[in-house]
Amino acid sequence: MPQMRKCKNSKCGQYFEYNPARKQIYCCSKCRQEANHRKRNRKREYRKREPAPGPNRPYTADTVYLIHKWYREGMDSKEIGDLLMRSVENVQAALEKPLTRGQEKTISEISFAHKNVSQRHTERRLTKPEASF
Repeated sequence: MPQMRKCKNSKCGQYFEYNPARKQIYCCSKCRQEANHRKRNRKREYRKREPAPGPNRPYTADTVYLIHKWYREGMDSKEIGDLLMRSVENVQAALEKPLTRGQEKTISEISFAHKNVSQRHTERRLTKPEASF
């Protein structure tokens, strides 16, 4: 049994007969196209993004540690700054900050292990016998 319903198109608003099984919400195809066109062309509201962090942003817990570690491994301030997207002044200020005892210990263990491995490789190359044919 047909029922009456108001057209969902805000510009039309006419009443029309519809069959509940069809779930029709617009009175005609013209109203449907017009309403859908308005929906698609409605301007979206975008959230304002936070500005990108600058090169002189605050340090995280790991930043100072990594800067000290890489500096001791031989990287210069410019290389570290490029890697972390920070200014050279920001990297130099981080180098002036002291590390905790745990961080100092970790860096010394890593550098000690690195030196031992590199010495062993050098010794192997020097003591390797030459092949003769």
